[in-house]
Formats: sequence, structure tokens, C-alpha cells
Amino acid sequence: MLKFSKGNAKLGKDVLIFSLLAGHSCPGAKDCKSSVFLNEDGSRRIEDGPDNEFRCYAASAEIRLPGVFNLRTHNYDTMLALRETPKMVEMLLDSMHKAGMKGITKVRVHESGDYFSFSYFAAWMEVATAFPDVTFYSYTKSLPHVINGIKKGIIPPNFIFTASKGGRFDHLIE
Repeated sequence: MLKFSKGNAKLGKDVLIFSLLAGHSCPGAKDCKSSVFLNEDGSRRIEDGPDNEFRCYAASAEIRLPGVFNLRTHNYDTMLALRETPKMVEMLLDSMHKAGMKGITKVRVHESGDYFSFSYFAAWMEVATAFPDVTFYSYTKSLPHVINGIKKGIIPPNFIFTASKGGRFDHLIE
């Protein structure tokens, strides 16, 4: 099962939060590209991308907090291994039901991480469609996936995107 959290210091307990490993899952990141890697001795190291102008806040949490790194690694590895949209949808839905949807009014997709493939993006669109009374939202630099989703007509009305600047696809924001 995937791991979700409910609320944080800024969000209420009515918000279900899903996160992936920062940097590794962020194909559109540029200015903030930072990734944490596990060393052979079990320690972690952070590496900044070639165009990095400032360190990713989420990656900074992963280097400081082993539990955060482990949770996000688990979610990323699990979703990456599934590869196909139907398998991803099934895993997301099963995991959300296990996490508990009672009282949930919003789902924040990616407190950390981003849409690493179109099949993964499409899976979230199907999941949001399955919960029409819940608002889904995410901040993203993976704008080609959003544009492709618009063209294919798969983005449900209850999913809100905010395009984040500082990425490889900033020219697509407008």
C-alpha cells in the first residue's frame, strides 16, 4: 500500500496528502532540482541539479528526516514499478480507502514530487474522477502532461493545477 498523511502544519485534517521522492520524480524541475540518494552505508546525500539556483525544500526535509525519505521513496518506487495506468489507479484507490476517506474534502497530490510520466498523471485523473465531491489539487512543473491531459479531455472538473515557475517548461505556463 501507498502511504498518505492527513493534514500538516498548514493544512487541516480534512486534507489527504500524497508525496513522492523529490527531484527523482520531477522531470520539469530546473531552478530547484535537488535529489536525495541513499549511500551504501545507509547514510543519505543530497545532490543539486546542473541548473539549480536554490535547494528544493522537500529534498531538504528528506536529507534531515529519515522517515520522510523512506515514505517518499516507498511511494515513488511503488508507483514507478507499476508502469501502467490501470495498475496505478488500482493501487491509489486501494491505498486511499485504506488511509480513510471519511471527512476528506481535499487531496493534495505531491506535497513533494511531481508527475514523472503521463501514465502516472492519467492515473491521478481517473482517481479524481472516482471522487467527484473531493477537490484534488497540485503544484506542478510537469506542464506537458497537463497540456496533454487537456487535449485528451481527461482532467476532471474537481482537479486544480497551479503551474510552478522555475522549471524546464516555464514557456508553457501562459
